Amino acid sequence: MRKFVFSLESVLKAKEILDRQKVHELSMLMENKKQVLTELTYLEERRNYLCLNFEHQIENGIPVTQVKIHFLYLSRLRDKVAEKEDVLAQLKKDEAEIRLQLMEIRKDKKMLEILKEKKLQEYQMEIRVEEERLIDELVSYKEIIRSLQEV
Repeated sequence: MRKFVFSLESVLKAKEILDRQKVHELSMLMENKKQVLTELTYLEERRNYLCLNFEHQIENGIPVTQVKIHFLYLSRLRDKVAEKEDVLAQLKKDEAEIRLQLMEIRKDKKMLEILKEKKLQEYQMEIRVEEERLIDELVSYKEIIRSLQEV
């Protein structure tokens, strides 16, 4: 008896590999996004703390050089926050793109699995038809042998 062979099996396996790669890529991206969010939160909290601290220092009197240093540091923090926000926006854009690709891959994979199932059913039907034909031939052969023996 011949074995069932799905002609697009290699394509299906490639889609499964691609699916796993995209899932891994997405999880790495999500980890990166989480890290950037943590850094962004820290920078914003640091900026808020420095602003409050600066207000208290102003009440007590502070030299002009300290004011310049403070504003320079706050400016750098603001730049870092803007940079992290840009990185986060890009990560969100990449995440959406990967999710879309993953959706397409899974749709293609599902379509191939459905096609494979239909081809398997067709194959099983052909096997049944072939078995029935063989049984009919065997019965016919036995009847011919029996009729010849009777003669």
